[in-house]
Amino acid sequence: MRNLFFNRTFLLRLSLLSLLSGMLVSSVYAVTLNEGDGTYTFSAGDQVKLNNDLVIEPIDAGDFKVQLKVYDADLNLLGTTEAVNVSSDLILYEFDNKKFQVKFTGTGFNQGVWSTTIYLTTDIVTISEPIVSDLTSTSATIIYTVTNAILSNPTLCYGPIIQGPIVNCVSLAILDPGNPYRTKAVINGLEPDGTPYAYRLILDKDVAGKEIIDTTYSFNTAIDSSKPDLWVKDIIFTKNNSNYPTYTFGNFYITYCNKGGPDTSDGRIKYSLSYADEESIRGGPFTNTVVPAPGECIETPPTGTLNSFNLQNINSAEMVAKIDVDNIIDESNETNNDLSKTIVFEQEEDSPITISYPAVSNLTSTGVTISYTVTDAILSNPSLCYGATAQTVTTNCVALPILDPGNPFATKAVLSGLEPDMSYYYQLILDKDVTGKEFVGLIYSFETFAVTAKPDLWVKDIIFTKNNSNYPTYTFGNFYITYCNK
Repeated sequence: MRNLFFNRTFLLRLSLLSLLSGMLVSSVYAVTLNEGDGTYTFSAGDQVKLNNDLVIEPIDAGDFKVQLKVYDADLNLLGTTEAVNVSSDLILYEFDNKKFQVKFTGTGFNQGVWSTTIYLTTDIVTISEPIVSDLTSTSATIIYTVTNAILSNPTLCYGPIIQGPIVNCVSLAILDPGNPYRTKAVINGLEPDGTPYAYRLILDKDVAGKEIIDTTYSFNTAIDSSKPDLWVKDIIFTKNNSNYPTYTFGNFYITYCNKGGPDTSDGRIKYSLSYADEESIRGGPFTNTVVPAPGECIETPPTGTLNSFNLQNINSAEMVAKIDVDNIIDESNETNNDLSKTIVFEQEEDSPITISYPAVSNLTSTGVTISYTVTDAILSNPSLCYGATAQTVTTNCVALPILDPGNPFATKAVLSGLEPDMSYYYQLILDKDVTGKEFVGLIYSFETFAVTAKPDLWVKDIIFTKNNSNYPTYTFGNFYITYCNK
């Protein structure tokens, strides 16, 4: 083929070596391509590209000749090429997805016979589903099998899923040359502890000279179960008095876990809780804690209060918790031993709301009256909510009348239509306190009375007893009636 057609696309390879046995065509290799330059004519003396990528110019006079008939997709004959000399495997080129019929001519061959069964159509590049092997906490081996593709620089690109799949790329080694061929990538330096990675194969050249990007797959790195892996799960702040809008004396706690293996040391480690502001970090290490068993979590004792961190006059703070602060535990992953979390708490008010213990009166099997006294709250729509469990306490809500306006004020709820002999849970909800926020009281409970039932008499049985068990008739037997009250 003349060298001026640089944009030809590779179609197939014809093996001529076994033609010495008299066969017309020994094998055909074809690949899906797009389009070429529309030229079908081969002439003696043209350059021919062999399967070893060498170019023979000119072709030796004693070489074989090949001639093609060109058909469209519906097998309509488009034309016949001139004969051209070849010396080994001939690489033909596709033009607009045409089909070809082949004739070889040469010494020892059936001269001038057209093949009648071989139409050289294109095959699709296929890439097997990858095999992930040798998976560790920091590495993986990924193997592919590729059919009908010629590669110059195949690569595998990968990265943590959170960052996207194309972050790092490695060249692939071709293990089994040929068609199909096997290739693999060995990836090292991965993040441990089950980190999810995405990856995909990129063939930078198929037979059409175009890049092929395969489907994106994923895997998770292994978890090293031979060493502990400590991590901070949460920082918790609890309030001492739920009725009080400020929690100066609330406590901080740290929850930490072990998602690795067992600890082989003495198990005594330190943890710390700090408050980070613009100028300093306050707090320090605490002792008397242990390494959790594999898969377990531990909540520390109280690690400080708002007062101890001097946080009683602010709305929130960024707290930093760390486990194994002295780094004495040999872990599979040393990068997840700390946690930063913003804790929100409420400021102290001059006049905290107080709600009296509720007074339960007029309790029957279907109704009850509940009364409260509230101090330092401005209400626009107070209500009492109740339900069959503490979790469903907000199932039903009734508006409360304000009986004694002022500060303090009295309010009550009258509930009716309740089920007899049943426990109910309830809580007062003040839709506005002095800060303009909704305020929810504690949950209490009561039990309705059982209904006093009327008698319900019923006959249970009629019994006949025999006077003489050896006598075939029982003229003198007795009748009895059994009756009950249910």
